[in-house]
Amino acid sequence: MSAVQDNDATALAHIFFSAVHEIGRAYYTAEQIAAWAPALPDPAGFASRAIDGRTLLVAVDADDRPIAYGELSATGT
Repeated sequence: MSAVQDNDATALAHIFFSAVHEIGRAYYTAEQIAAWAPALPDPAGFASRAIDGRTLLVAVDADDRPIAYGELSATGT
């Protein structure tokens, strides 16, 4: 795990979208998935999360490419 890097935002947007659409379909209806992630999110939203007080950690592969992430709010929740 490492702290989020400025250039991780696009990869994090793709990870989120893929998780909702691939893993989510085992637990949610198509309508719920479409409401939750109707399109690939704007990477700027992930970039702003990294500087708004929350802790955003990124798991990377051997080539330092993001493969997963987790976040905690500024209060630790």
